[in-house]
Amino acid sequence: MLAERYPELAGTRAWLQASDWISRYGPLALFGLMALPLPIPKLPMLAVAGLYRLPIQEVVIAIWSGKIIKYTLYAYVVTRFPRTIHRIVHAT
Repeated sequence: MLAERYPELAGTRAWLQASDWISRYGPLALFGLMALPLPIPKLPMLAVAGLYRLPIQEVVIAIWSGKIIKYTLYAYVVTRFPRTIHRIVHAT
């Protein structure tokens, strides 16, 4: 259904890369993507995970684990270095 509605999607770099990562690493690829603090599009990876029919429980655990690690690290940095973060935010 997704390919019928958006045929150009399957040829994009993000889609091809997501397909490669999911086929190689499975839920571990989702974990890594969710743990990254970079603004990376996550929708292609989630769509490919759905197409590959990865077990939902593994997908949820991978997403939650990655996000818990990322946001725990954010919280640590902000509470440990509040003056530095304040200077960075208000410098622009």
